[in-house]
Amino acid sequence: MKKKSPNYKVNIGFGLHAGSAIAGPLGSELKIDATYCGHDVTLASVLEGSSKLYNQKILFTGDFHKYLTDNTADLCRKIDRVAYSSNPTKVYDLYTIDCFVDAI
Repeated sequence: MKKKSPNYKVNIGFGLHAGSAIAGPLGSELKIDATYCGHDVTLASVLEGSSKLYNQKILFTGDFHKYLTDNTADLCRKIDRVAYSSNPTKVYDLYTIDCFVDAI
């Protein structure tokens, strides 16, 4: 890959949220995978997509932020406060932590 496209860079975004989920097997007789379902799982997926809109590598809710150690929480910054259409009465604080991937 590096030979064909020397300037190619992987661009990955992460969406993190803490909440509840229903876990279980899903599939057929030939293939079964573990899957997770629920509002909080969907919200994490929406955050992953929103990471592109905010131009951030990592985007997470205040529900996730509260589980971080004090040292890690001090490195984070709040970037927005939003409500999602699936539950417009619930408002989420959005945080990020700056990642300088090119420096790694």
